[in-house]
Amino acid sequence: MISRSRPLPELIDYAKKNPGKIHYGSVGVGSYPHYDVAYFAKKAGDLDMVHLPNKNGASGMVQDLLRGDIQTAFMNVASAAGQVQAGKIRALTIVARERLPDYPNVPTMKEAGFPDVGTIAWNGLFASADTPKPVLQALFDAINKTLKDPQTVEKLNKQNFNIVPSKSLAEAQTWLGGEMKHWETITSQVKIEVPQ
Repeated sequence: MISRSRPLPELIDYAKKNPGKIHYGSVGVGSYPHYDVAYFAKKAGDLDMVHLPNKNGASGMVQDLLRGDIQTAFMNVASAAGQVQAGKIRALTIVARERLPDYPNVPTMKEAGFPDVGTIAWNGLFASADTPKPVLQALFDAINKTLKDPQTVEKLNKQNFNIVPSKSLAEAQTWLGGEMKHWETITSQVKIEVPQ
């Protein structure tokens, strides 16, 4: 979670005392950053915050933060790294399992008291349900081998990716089931009207 200036406790306190005064950005209505802030607002005490989507993506949200049009947003820290390093934007929390090496003083959402808030971007490879198990296993093994390759690890680390491959096909299925259940919880607690 990124803000123009306020640390997270101050942002929450200000939002509670000033309903409707905090504007937050996203890359679009119904996007996961939209849900992330709306769910955070719910968990932080039903904060009354105003959503201002930006059709120009993360770079547009950075500009919105710099101008003061929005006060907070969930976005990939790499999108705002230059502005964070220059002190113009503050990284409030990191949505990751552990702190990032480039931002050792920025707590995780779990450390900030919101363990189930924020989307950890993930990548997965899917196959047709009738794909034979030996083929699935061969794909799984090839991908995990690639994710251990030093060049791959170096490139992903430069982009602040945490490399957390599943240990087995069964674990991947279990994880995906948990992720789907988590999103059912979010979408049942936060109602967002997506324009047709």
